Amino acid sequence: MHHLENIVRPQKKEDLKTTITTTTDTKNFQNKKSVTAITPKIPNFGLRKKEAREEVQKLQKKIMALQTVKEFVNSSYDNSFSRYWEAEEQIKEFQERVSTLPMKLEKL
Repeated sequence: MHHLENIVRPQKKEDLKTTITTTTDTKNFQNKKSVTAITPKIPNFGLRKKEAREEVQKLQKKIMALQTVKEFVNSSYDNSFSRYWEAEEQIKEFQERVSTLPMKLEKL
């Protein structure tokens, strides 16, 4: 039973939803279009330095938000994968024990 104590509890669904929705606009993920299709094209002419800096800062914030989501999802995947194999190992151990118990009972 000590194996079950080591399993990490999954986060609440609301925590994941809140994390993803607050770090980035989920509509961009759902609509599977390329970034160029989502982002309006900026003409090369008429762009002021201030506007260009603001656009760069805005894009950098979006990049950081997406990197955060990416790391979170990757970490969640790794943890889930690990828990899956821990559960699989426990199932094997329990099945082996169940299969050996009748033999031990017959010997009694």
